[in-house]
Amino acid sequence: MSCKTFFHKPADMICYLYNYPSMEYTETFPESGIKVYKMKGCSWPEYDVLREIGVCLKFYETTNSSFTYETTVCKENGGELISLETDLKIDCLSSYLLLQFGRGVAVSVGLDNSAGWKWVNGQPLDISHPNVSVEINEHDRNMAPCDSNYCRILSVSFEIVRIYDNCCNNIKPRFVCSIPFR
Repeated sequence: MSCKTFFHKPADMICYLYNYPSMEYTETFPESGIKVYKMKGCSWPEYDVLREIGVCLKFYETTNSSFTYETTVCKENGGELISLETDLKIDCLSSYLLLQFGRGVAVSVGLDNSAGWKWVNGQPLDISHPNVSVEINEHDRNMAPCDSNYCRILSVSFEIVRIYDNCCNNIKPRFVCSIPFR
């Protein structure tokens, strides 16, 4: 869910967020000193905007869970698997997923080791988030030996956030694509 409109009352120094465009679903009354602004959403249908990190994102579920497939789906829609190179991106995506699902969930994100561990946006792997358990070991207990590279999974719950790797042919059937928000 994203906010479509916000109201600003400068005299009270208060902003109100509203989920619907102004006057479409709600009767409004003119009041002096109130300014109404329509918030711009993502230009891509079905994508949510996370303004804090400057991206539009879309969550997918599939039965074909391979890194190649997920990368292709994101590229076909003008994006890429989400890169989590900052603590803020990790926090925002974790909160978004918990809000969307209401429970813990694991998703594939844009990191693999085909050319050394790095995010699909080219940034190197460097996670220093104090509340994230990083469990990269290039081992997948469910698929040994691994017949492809290792890819990254983000797992969030109300208790812990984990980032770990699985064989790229054995990744979670959920993934998140991102497109820069303009």
